[in-house]
Amino acid sequence: MYQYWPRLRINLSLDGFDPLQYQRHCKLNDHLAVREHAQLILGRRSRLRKPIALRMYHQTNFVPQTITYFLQMTSTFSLQSAWEQLPRSGDNLGHVKLSDLSLTTLLLLSVAFQYLIPDPTNDFSTSATSRACFQLALSRLWTLHSQDKEVNLTSKMMVAVQLIIIYGRPFHALGILRQVGM
Repeated sequence: MYQYWPRLRINLSLDGFDPLQYQRHCKLNDHLAVREHAQLILGRRSRLRKPIALRMYHQTNFVPQTITYFLQMTSTFSLQSAWEQLPRSGDNLGHVKLSDLSLTTLLLLSVAFQYLIPDPTNDFSTSATSRACFQLALSRLWTLHSQDKEVNLTSKMMVAVQLIIIYGRPFHALGILRQVGM
């Protein structure tokens, strides 16, 4: 490859392609890096019903096996833990603000909105809501430093699994796994 690289460079030059601006263009087009998109979604539809969060535990056949393992085998993402972490207060219809939810609940919701059959009472896009929940969870990742070791490890592993399976970002997941020490 090194032997033929100069010829490839000459013969494969693209008109209108600026290699110095390529990374900036990729970053602008990246859905996970665009914070305004999440704020727009959260501004319009920032409430969800509590039962949507708990549906995932009864429909695990739609969820990938690796994520199902986290739901069944860890106390951080168990049904009891999810039920305890949902805020008791909400409006009269049972809606909860996404900004009031914990990091682990946001991670669960990002999986639920990505894989579950759309709820007919849910009137907004499930994949956009999944992305918004995941972006909020990423913005709260720093709060894990004050948590105990089990919550810290399982939450970072869940983020890494979602980065690989849902978003196709193995190098970002590897960075998180290196923080854990794996």
